[in-house]
Amino acid sequence: MGAFVVFAIVVVAGFGVWRGRDMAFFSAGLATASLGFLAWFAAENVHARRKFDGAEGERLTSDVLRTLRIRGWKAVDDIEFEHLNVDHVVVGPGGAFAVETKWTNEPWIVEDGSFISSYALRAVKQSRDGADRIGHLLRGNFKITCQVEPLLVIWGPGRPTAEACLMVDGVAVVPGELLRRTVASRGGVLTSQEVKAVVTAIKAFVCRKDDFDRRRARLVARPAR
Repeated sequence: MGAFVVFAIVVVAGFGVWRGRDMAFFSAGLATASLGFLAWFAAENVHARRKFDGAEGERLTSDVLRTLRIRGWKAVDDIEFEHLNVDHVVVGPGGAFAVETKWTNEPWIVEDGSFISSYALRAVKQSRDGADRIGHLLRGNFKITCQVEPLLVIWGPGRPTAEACLMVDGVAVVPGELLRRTVASRGGVLTSQEVKAVVTAIKAFVCRKDDFDRRRARLVARPAR
């Protein structure tokens, strides 16, 4: 594509020189504007692709978590806090997990127990922050003491190649295809009553947050009198 853009600029500018100085300036401006548009279009395509990949990763994680219901696991999707969104919380016999999902086309390489990529490191921190926020919510708002573990699920061709869950900076990192086995293998932590209490509390928070956001939206939309 870059060769095509250069060729187009040369042709347009050459045509302008052939027709005169004014046309040359016009052609140069047109070529520059075209190049800028093409650069913007390419950037938008990359952004759209990243959003699509991210949404696909979340869908895949949600599908896997739903298959665990028969084993007593329950999931709540999209828990939104100020400046932070937790993709999923899954609670079952093996405990409670705040699940962050990422999709990567570039290899996420682990060296000395940590990722090299700064994007991957931010994902690890986001996973840990999400678990801390869910734990604080349960303790502070609902008086429920429950350890919430961070779980980072990675989909895409760049995900780490592993036969089991990896520990990276204290966060469990799971390639998507191992998610079901990793969660289902955990047990003996929470009773069914405790699972129900945690899930009910998180759903109540989500409902209250949604109601608050709707009321705020109506107030903003209300015309001034």
